[in-house]
This record gives sequence, C-alpha cells and structure tokens, in this order.
Amino acid sequence: MVIDKVMPSEATFTNAVRLASVLEDPEMAFDTVKQMKGFGILSKLRMYGLALFGFLKKGIVDRAYEVMNI
Repeated sequence: MVIDKVMPSEATFTNAVRLASVLEDPEMAFDTVKQMKGFGILSKLRMYGLALFGFLKKGIVDRAYEVMNI
C-alpha cells in the first residue's frame, strides 16, 4: 500500500493484527502496532491486546511487558 502511495487506515492495521493473531504470530502483531505510530494512528486495546495476549499465551512475558509500554 505504501509503495503505491496509499495511506493505510486504522481498519487496515486492525485487520493485519487480527491476521497475525490467527497465525499465532504475536511478533508480527506487535510490529504492526508499532508501525501505526508512523502513520499517526493511535493504537487501541483491540490492536495491542492481541499482541499482548499472544505473547502471554506463548509464555514470553518480557515481550508482553514491552507491549504494555507502547
């Protein structure tokens, strides 16, 4: 999208985070949430919650704390 100069919306990021959650990839979800700041979109619980719970489910507590410090 960015290559084609189309600005992603909040819905774009929400869907990407949900996809990462389904794939059980909390790292991808967290990276997507971090990218939102670059586009001026505030992260909401429905976004970072999926990354947070994904890390907790896998037992990666230190990364879960990083999500909480966004």
